[in-house]
Amino acid sequence: PVESQLFGARFGAEFLGTESFLRSSGGIRSHRGKDGYQSPIASAVSGVQHHLREHEPCARPVRFDDREGSKEAEPRLDVPLHLTWSRNEDNEYGAGSGNALNGFVGSTPPSFPQNVYNLAGEWARSSVDVPIRWTSTWTYALPFGKGRTYLTNNRVANYVVGGWSINGTAVVQQGFPLFIFQNNLNTGIGAQAQRPNATGVSPVIAGSPEDRVYGYINPAAFSQAPQYTFGNLSRDIPYRSPGMANWDISIFKDFKVKERFTGQFRAEALNAFNTPLFATPNTQFGGGSFGQLSYQANIP
Repeated sequence: PVESQLFGARFGAEFLGTESFLRSSGGIRSHRGKDGYQSPIASAVSGVQHHLREHEPCARPVRFDDREGSKEAEPRLDVPLHLTWSRNEDNEYGAGSGNALNGFVGSTPPSFPQNVYNLAGEWARSSVDVPIRWTSTWTYALPFGKGRTYLTNNRVANYVVGGWSINGTAVVQQGFPLFIFQNNLNTGIGAQAQRPNATGVSPVIAGSPEDRVYGYINPAAFSQAPQYTFGNLSRDIPYRSPGMANWDISIFKDFKVKERFTGQFRAEALNAFNTPLFATPNTQFGGGSFGQLSYQANIP
């Protein structure tokens, strides 16, 4: 039977910049167990949050809006941050779902055990396991123009520099596990999958993904398992596919069209730094494309 386990934690924080200070609040959440136990870390976080609530009057952000004479408006800086740590394990490749980055283009590992009498030998990281994932978004409203800090009463300056904001999102994560397999030579005994043998050489090749497009995995780390034998290689290896680093940036400008209507100009740059996102390399040992990054998951 397919088994899986998932362990993880998520941490978050949000920073709001205002006219005179930068306020921050932790986003860690915890739950008490049935016995009422709460971890020391969760207790400490709860104490910090209680302290913030107690001092709320002196930590309330000043807001700016478009109403003349108002002391309120949107914060100039808003930066939510989230970090996820997790570990996902199972005993079958097909137990996890696929996506554009772990699709194993051209070499999908078999979703069958190498030895049906040794399912413990199939236990490994799941194909969707990503230990570290960091995400963030930000919005910075420039402090110029009507209702802002500077040039508030200059109509010409308000049309030129007022109402602008700079925004962005970022996603940075580790790659997915690699599952090496070979052409099955054990069909005569009813086996539906076969892995090669490990030679003791590291499968890791140093360099950027762009430098390893035609050789991401070291083939010297493996040797073909003979017919009617089971390879001693584990289902996953201590090596991962290229990770992900994507940044989207945009600038907005709000402007009034008479009194009743508001228009907005937008300029957006998706994958602003033109970073290629490679899918998992070919993992069929012995094939002509073994170890090659043959598929790009985005269009930079």
